[in-house]
Amino acid sequence: MKVDAAAGLPVLAARCDTASSALRAPARPPDGPTDQITGNAVTGAHLLVHNVLSGFAARSASTASTVRTASGAYTGTDDDASTNLTAVSRSIED
Repeated sequence: MKVDAAAGLPVLAARCDTASSALRAPARPPDGPTDQITGNAVTGAHLLVHNVLSGFAARSASTASTVRTASGAYTGTDDDASTNLTAVSRSIED
């Protein structure tokens, strides 16, 4: 499997960052009267939406970080392999 760490993984990380930023929960509306069932329902629904969006945003940010780490590892491995192959090539030519 060939991974284009120079282009593919950083693009994926950037998209995850964009998604994380876009998934920020909207500002909480003012609480309605607590003695009304509909006011409590709206507050509860907003809290649920906030928690879900926050979870998605955190997961997306975590994925971006993981992908950046993987990109660096792939690049380092490729650089090491290139150096090793160059050394082998020189020893064969000598």
